[in-house]
Amino acid sequence: MQKQLQEQNSRLQQEISDRITTEALLRETEEKYRGIFENAVEGIFQTSPSGRYISVNPALAHMYGYDTPEETIADLVDLDRQLYVNPNRRQEFVAAIEREGIVTNFESQIRHRTGNIIWISETAHAVRDRQGQLLYYEGTVSNITKRKQSDDVLQRINSLIIAQYETAIDGILAVDEQGRIVSFNFRFCQIWGIPSKLLKECDVPLIGYLSALPEIPRKLIAVIESAYDRADRFDRGEIQLDDGRVLDFYSGRIISPSGQFYGIVWYFHDIPNWSKLERRRSKPPSTSRVFWQI
Repeated sequence: MQKQLQEQNSRLQQEISDRITTEALLRETEEKYRGIFENAVEGIFQTSPSGRYISVNPALAHMYGYDTPEETIADLVDLDRQLYVNPNRRQEFVAAIEREGIVTNFESQIRHRTGNIIWISETAHAVRDRQGQLLYYEGTVSNITKRKQSDDVLQRINSLIIAQYETAIDGILAVDEQGRIVSFNFRFCQIWGIPSKLLKECDVPLIGYLSALPEIPRKLIAVIESAYDRADRFDRGEIQLDDGRVLDFYSGRIISPSGQFYGIVWYFHDIPNWSKLERRRSKPPSTSRVFWQI
């Protein structure tokens, strides 16, 4: 009997010791999580299914223009209408989580406390109990306003470049270091009488592709080949076409500051009749000038 009591007492002491150890580990884990939560650079949040914040960290509060997490939670009681510029955006956010289980880089416009509009990117998932009932949504948020502004500037610049490219009076063709088409404009197709569809379908080195097409002028192929044959970085010349037109062409190798070869670009200009005589009287601009009559 005494032996059984000793064994029970020993087991009880072991259970107490294990519980103390477990509780200590839990406290340590909670403290680590709290430290991460409080000191994280990105915003961390938990929201209820109804659309209210349960908890937010200081980074999120400051991102939205508040001094403390408590102030944020107290002020934002209807995220659909108060936070998101598009009142349907949070429902789209929730629907994506329910559909995929997790959302990453979910971008939205929100209202800063000052009234300014900022861009955020959210990554979140649903937290459920053992029965599968939804408890809350948990995730992180980053301010991507500067990136969005930079993207907008780049988009505007690209739109301007494309507009200039397509309205240029010169035909332009560019290939990469492997000889594949990078870009061409409408004027290039117009000057050479080439359907743009043929060039859009080209995903192999240009010379071999064009050489296999009977509708491609042989003089164009000769000019393209010459850019690879010459050691000069730049080349310029004239091409006499069968229909009497004269094209002024210019080609240049695209070289990086470190000397790496990126590709070649060609410009073709249809010389007006009134300027042909003057050009033939003028001296060649350089020793690299070539007059093509093939």
